[in-house]
Amino acid sequence: MEIKIVYPELGKKKLRGTRYLFVCGTAFAAAAVVSVLVNLAVGGKAWSVIVSAALLLIWKLALARDLVEYNRVSQSAKWLIGSCIMLILIELFLAPGWAVFVVPIVFGAGLLVSGTLFISDLRKQKHNMKPLLILIIIAFAGAAAARFFMKGLNIPLIVLLALSAALLIALTAILKSFLLRELRCRLHTK
Repeated sequence: MEIKIVYPELGKKKLRGTRYLFVCGTAFAAAAVVSVLVNLAVGGKAWSVIVSAALLLIWKLALARDLVEYNRVSQSAKWLIGSCIMLILIELFLAPGWAVFVVPIVFGAGLLVSGTLFISDLRKQKHNMKPLLILIIIAFAGAAAARFFMKGLNIPLIVLLALSAALLIALTAILKSFLLRELRCRLHTK
């Protein structure tokens, strides 16, 4: 029996890229471990958590590319979520008291950018609505959590809710039946 190779062999360029990613991943992991050890030796606030999270964020967003869902809407959504997580970590571990006001502003600006990227090229991007819908759901859930824990809403949260609702209404008005058909396909319902 003769076995035929179906896939092409990896070229030198692909092997170099794989080695480069391995070296970068090892360096990032070593930097994270060193930062934790230095933080434990020096003491004080847990700044090594922020350094490790930043290294992971750089790795996920800049070096390790997605094989699926690599489009401008999903990439902007990943950047937005990663940036907001970093802001929340800075709030929790270094300087408390400001993230409740800043994170909704950053998230609202990112939601506006993602919505603009989606609507500006609707013909190509209409199958990539899942990241945008996830951002809208996160905005509503975050506002509900803030309402529950803070016992009130501040101006940036109100603006974020209004922006999320307006974007959801605009998507529904623009896409109409395509939105329902796409949601059925994504959620695997009949």
